[in-house]
Amino acid sequence: MKLQDAHVVVMGGSTGIGLAAARLARQAGAEVTIAGRSQDKLAQAQRDLGEVRTVAADITDEEAVGQVFETEFLRERKKGKSNNR
Repeated sequence: MKLQDAHVVVMGGSTGIGLAAARLARQAGAEVTIAGRSQDKLAQAQRDLGEVRTVAADITDEEAVGQVFETEFLRERKKGKSNNR
């Protein structure tokens, strides 16, 4: 799977299946943002994965999840691209 020019946002991306999904997305060439509750776990995941953005957010909070996606979407629009996949 090739994900060049894609931006993948992984909620719960600092551990477990989310971390594995983020790793696969990075290996496939995507720009990756991971979100999770724990700053410590996000920092460790960032060290493990390399160049990824991290966002502290509680995935059980619907408003916080919406804010993560809105922020990342706006970042992509500013860069001149938007991936609706």
